[in-house]
Amino acid sequence: MVVRGKNMGDVKVENRAAVLNLLQAQGRMSRKRIAALLNLTPAAITTIVSELIENGLVREAGEAEVPYGSRNVGRREIMVEIDCRDLFAVGVSFGLGSCVISTMDLQGGLLASETMIFDADSGAENIIVRACNFLRRSIQRQESQGKTCVGIGISVRGIVDESHGVCINSYGGWKEENVPVAAIAAEHLSGYEIFLRQNVRALAQTYLFERRNEAIESMIFIKNDTGIGSALVFDHRVYNGHRGTGSEIGHITVDRAGKPCRCGGRGCLETVASCIAIERDIRQIYGPDATPLLWELTDGRLDQVNIGSIISAVEYGDEQVIAIVDRAVRELAMVIRSLIGTLDVQKVILHGQIFHYQYFFEKLKGEINFDQRYPFLNNLMDTTSHVQDLNNKCSPVLAIEAFYERGGRMERNS
Repeated sequence: MVVRGKNMGDVKVENRAAVLNLLQAQGRMSRKRIAALLNLTPAAITTIVSELIENGLVREAGEAEVPYGSRNVGRREIMVEIDCRDLFAVGVSFGLGSCVISTMDLQGGLLASETMIFDADSGAENIIVRACNFLRRSIQRQESQGKTCVGIGISVRGIVDESHGVCINSYGGWKEENVPVAAIAAEHLSGYEIFLRQNVRALAQTYLFERRNEAIESMIFIKNDTGIGSALVFDHRVYNGHRGTGSEIGHITVDRAGKPCRCGGRGCLETVASCIAIERDIRQIYGPDATPLLWELTDGRLDQVNIGSIISAVEYGDEQVIAIVDRAVRELAMVIRSLIGTLDVQKVILHGQIFHYQYFFEKLKGEINFDQRYPFLNNLMDTTSHVQDLNNKCSPVLAIEAFYERGGRMERNS
C-alpha cells in the first residue's frame, strides 16, 4: 500500500469545503462558532471566510443577536452565511420511458423541472443526446439571468460504473449495455463537469442532503416501484461497493424456483415484492370471482388495477388480493430484518408510493418485528413522505455536493 500525504493545497480545499458544508447544513453563524466547530484557529477561519466572501460564495449577514438578560456588552459577532444566489446546478434522472430534467440553486431550492418522454428502442445515445438538449436549454435560461452553472448531475437506473461514467445495464431504460453516459453527455455539453451516479444511490445522497441537519451517520435507503433498489450509507457517505454494485437487495434470491428476473436470475426479491410484481400477480387472477372487491372498485377494468386500487381492495378485505400483498410484505420484511440485524444502522428510509399506504407500512413493520426483537423500530424506520421533490432533485444534487466538496471551485470539461 502506498501512503501519500496531503499538500497545503489539499488542506486548503478541505478547509474551504468544511466551512461551506457547515454553513450549508446549519445556516448562518459567526466566525468564532465556525472555528470552534471545525477545530480550526480563528485566524485560519478569518482567512478562509474572507476568500469565500471574495469568491462570492459567502456573505456577512448582520450581527449576532444578544440573548435577553446577557451581560455581554462587547462588540457583537458578525454572522456569515452561504451566498450562492448566482450559482445553480442542473441534472437529468433517467427512468423507464422518461427522464426528469431539473434545475436547483445551491441551497437546495428547486428552480425548474420538466419531463422528457422517450422510447427505449430509440437507442441510448439518441436518448442521452435529447436529454442534453433539454439540459442545454435549462442552462441557457439561467445563464441569461447572469447566473453560473457549477456542474451537471446524471442519475441512471441499473448497474452503473460510476468511476468510468458507464451504465453497464439499465434494466430496461434502454436496450444497450455498457453505455458511456458521461462521455456522451460531456461531448454535447462541453464546458461543464459531469457527475454520474446510480439512481438509488443518487436518491440516498439527496436524502442526506435534504436532511443534513440530522447528521445521519448510517442508513439503509430502499426504493420500491418498477423494481426494488437500495443504497447503504456509512460514515455519512453513500457506499458504492467494491464493484459498484453495493446493496442490490432487489436481486437477493428469495425463491429459487420463482419467476425469472430481468437481471438474469430467478426468484429475486423484486419479482415478488416490487410494485410492478404485485400488480402483475394480481392482474393474472383478476376477475369477479377471484378478486370480487377489486373488480367492483375498478368497474371490471384491468387498466385500473394499480397499487392504489389494490391497497383499497386489501383494506376492504379482498382475500386473494390480501394473500398476494401479504406475501410481498413478508419477503421484503425478512430481507430488511436481516439487514437491520447485520448492519445496525441509524435509519432505514423507505421511498416509493407503496410505503405511503398505512396498511403496507404498518404490516411491514409488524413482519420485521414479529418477535418483538426490535422495540426501537418506530424510531429506526421512516418514509420519504416528508421530503419534497426527492425524485426531481436527485441529479442536480450530485453537482452541488461536488461543488461544496471542492471548496467551491469549479472545473470544466474540455
